[in-house]
Amino acid sequence: MSESVTNRTVAYGTRESAAGTRSRQFFSGIHVDEEAGSAIGVITCDLEQEANAGAICRVLANFATAGARLVHVTTGTRESTHQLLISGRVRRVARNCETKLERTLLTLGEFVAAIGTWERPIVAVETATGAVSICDFRFPPECDLLVGGESLGVHVDILTALRPGIDHIVFIPMAGFYQSMNVSAATSVALFEFRRQHPGLKRASLGDT
Repeated sequence: MSESVTNRTVAYGTRESAAGTRSRQFFSGIHVDEEAGSAIGVITCDLEQEANAGAICRVLANFATAGARLVHVTTGTRESTHQLLISGRVRRVARNCETKLERTLLTLGEFVAAIGTWERPIVAVETATGAVSICDFRFPPECDLLVGGESLGVHVDILTALRPGIDHIVFIPMAGFYQSMNVSAATSVALFEFRRQHPGLKRASLGDT
């Protein structure tokens, strides 16, 4: 038994047949389909945890193209939220993905004032009045996801300012006994569903060049 375990460990350790993140093939096998015509960004509201900011950077880089937009909206001061842009913990969790994204800070007032002319539809992921199941929702091919912070969710002023017929509110149905999802996990679910509907990215086989 010990020999078979040893052999299996060596096989996995070489990464010859797997595409782990330490494998060059993991990165070289991916390319962007420029004909896709779809684009996605993320807007966070009152994000509190630097680790969640890093995780959202990472997952946005998984499902969006380089240069995607990540906006952090805060009801506090810019200074209190600035760590979401520069923190070493964000960088460690994001694994350098944060350098590929356009990241900005807006106050609540600035963002609410901008919603009327926001260039893309906003899709809020929130258990709010009028929300529809993400399973039944058809994402616009270009949009920005809006997710709320860990404690308070999406600010009511933002939900009130959303444009009827342009912006949308969706919820993630959960069959478990706990109905609150970590903000980075909820962002992952929503980004995956967007890309399921609008693939945009294609992965070549590992043998392709």
